[in-house]
Amino acid sequence: MFIDLENEGQWFQFGEDGDAAVCLRLCPLDVLKEIDKKTAIEKVEYRINEKTRQMERIVYSHTKDPDLRNELYWDYIIVDCRGIRNKKTGEEIPCTKENKILLMGRSPQFARFVVDKIEEMAEVVAVKNEEVRKNY
Repeated sequence: MFIDLENEGQWFQFGEDGDAAVCLRLCPLDVLKEIDKKTAIEKVEYRINEKTRQMERIVYSHTKDPDLRNELYWDYIIVDCRGIRNKKTGEEIPCTKENKILLMGRSPQFARFVVDKIEEMAEVVAVKNEEVRKNY
């Protein structure tokens, strides 16, 4: 079995007439951990367990900057886009980090499309993993 470690992404047609396209990829665990390091804080608390009367260490993770977390995540999963145009000017919107954040924040149509496609990709991976698991 071959595994794609490059995670270059997959192109999807976007828009009513299909003249635009967006390249998306799933976010692997190591990238999510890096995003968490930049945007979350861990709180450690010690409590007495009522049953054992022993001290227990409890770790909480709290996102200190959810906006930055979303921006880093969106920048990673949206690899590229082409043919997406500004409705007022007719100019193509370049695929920069700032424009990815702008599209995800201000265009419900684009954001819904990205979320739906990421969910579809995750389902395909889950089905493939289940098939592999059944074969072993």
